[in-house]
Amino acid sequence: MGNLTPFDGITNARDLGGLSTLGGLRTLSSVLFRSGALDRMSERDRHRLVNEMRVGTVVDIRTREESDGDGLQDQRLLPEVRCVHVSVVPEGRIGREPFPDGRDPIALAEGYFVNLVEGAEALAEIIGIIAGAVSVGESVLFHCAAGRDRTGLVAALLLGLVEVTDEHIISDYIASNSHALTIAERLRANPLYVAQSADGIKPVMLRNLTMIHFLGLVGDRFGGVDGWASRVGVSDEAVSGLRRSLVPGQATQSP
Repeated sequence: MGNLTPFDGITNARDLGGLSTLGGLRTLSSVLFRSGALDRMSERDRHRLVNEMRVGTVVDIRTREESDGDGLQDQRLLPEVRCVHVSVVPEGRIGREPFPDGRDPIALAEGYFVNLVEGAEALAEIIGIIAGAVSVGESVLFHCAAGRDRTGLVAALLLGLVEVTDEHIISDYIASNSHALTIAERLRANPLYVAQSADGIKPVMLRNLTMIHFLGLVGDRFGGVDGWASRVGVSDEAVSGLRRSLVPGQATQSP
């Protein structure tokens, strides 16, 4: 997993390269990035994203309400980049409905699974957008607010589809722990997120058990991430494109 040099105003950012697959290969670096929101990025951060990392597509998976009310916050911040907005959760839910914060790892896993089922159409669209972009050689950054939960869900799906091992899916997931303090500070500064927590937003450490249980639920219900993707309409072409772009050689190895 490629830890990125810290940004000035973007938290919890990392490269999804260097992760081991079941076939003994590794995901390529500089293809797929994940992070928290971009609204505090500096001019130096912008230059780095566009000119050094060469991000061609940004996918914002927050609600419209979180993204300036219209889902276009990123496009205004990065007019030279293709920015796409697709919310994983229904509008109006953030800040109004409680969501497990990780202190109960099983409840958090079950919350992710609810997002997976209820947000199936949006998640399939997100995967299709990302697959299409990387298939034509673009680097992609996807993010939510903290870059932890919704982003962690999308990352787990993408990595599962390219056959990254469960061990490395889990290691990527809990890498957000190194940003726990900053994440809590950022969320506390926004009344929308504070309203969602009855006892205040505190730093919470993610647990391996959460992702283990989530992947187990996906396996039990759908037969794995591939089975889920097939059920919700993610095309074979999208999956093949992800594999060709993130793990060259895998498409010819896979049955």
